[in-house]
Parts: sequence; C-alpha cells; structure tokens
Amino acid sequence: MNNKHETIRERILLKKAIETGDTDAIAEIYSTHKPFLKKYLASISNLNGYAEDLTHDLFLAIGSGQCKYNGDTDVQGYLCGIAKRLASISNMKEARQHISLGDGLSEEIARNKLDEPLENLNIEEIRTSLMAAVSALPEKSRQAVELVIFHNIRPYQAAKKIRPGVVP
Repeated sequence: MNNKHETIRERILLKKAIETGDTDAIAEIYSTHKPFLKKYLASISNLNGYAEDLTHDLFLAIGSGQCKYNGDTDVQGYLCGIAKRLASISNMKEARQHISLGDGLSEEIARNKLDEPLENLNIEEIRTSLMAAVSALPEKSRQAVELVIFHNIRPYQAAKKIRPGVVP
C-alpha cells in the first residue's frame, strides 16, 4: 500500500512541478529520476556523453511550463516519453548541424571556391564579425565558444576541456 501512496504522491508532485514550476517539486523529481533517465538517454541517444545535458534539458522543459501532464500515467513512463522526444530532436539537430557546418567553420571557409568573389567576401565578413564578437567575451566563455564554433567540439566536450573534472 505504501508503494501506491508513493506513486500517487509522485504524480501529484510532477503535476505541481509542471503546472506551477515549483522548484522544490522539480528538484525532488529530478533527484529521484535523474540516474534512471541519464542511463535511458545514453541508451537511446546517438550523442556520446550528451545524456547529462539532455537530462537537464528535460527538467528545464518541465520547469518552464513546456510540458503538459494530467496525472494519468506513471511518472517514470511520462519522463521517458519526454526524454525520448528530446533525444530524437537532439539527434536530428546534430545531424543537421554536421550537414550544414561540415567539419567546422574554418574548414568551410577554406573550402570556399576562389572563383566566387562575392561569396568569399560574404564569408569573410561573417568570419570577421564572428571573430570580433568572440574575442570580446570573457576568457573562459571565449575559449568555450572557440572550441565549439571553430573546432566543431560539442558544448559538453568544450565545457570539460575548459573545466576538467567538473561534471555539470
């Protein structure tokens, strides 16, 4: 009987977290389900090491009112459904990013044909503006952005390089 009460309490807690953004409710659901969700996301995501970020994204979506929950399904099943959609969206975004960015911005600029001067000029203007904006960032932010944009490293990998040993 205690398990049934806990299940009902969790459903009420999740409903409260989604409807009101109650941070205590979100924190409790997060601490209870994070280990399972992280393993689940790692098993369904094509993005190595990205499960932690997706788990955080899931709870950010809950806290920002992007989800709906009527309380009819069990909490873990509901969270898995959201996680599966997030992983699918992230996998599609990652695939599109690789198609559009190629091997990184520097390589894309280098591959540009020399017989297209207007295109060369546009790309050079973009590169110059981007470099100016990046150089104006604080040191740690600048390093992370350079790793992501110019070296085509995923954000979570850049964060680990900037702050080794720190797990978000």
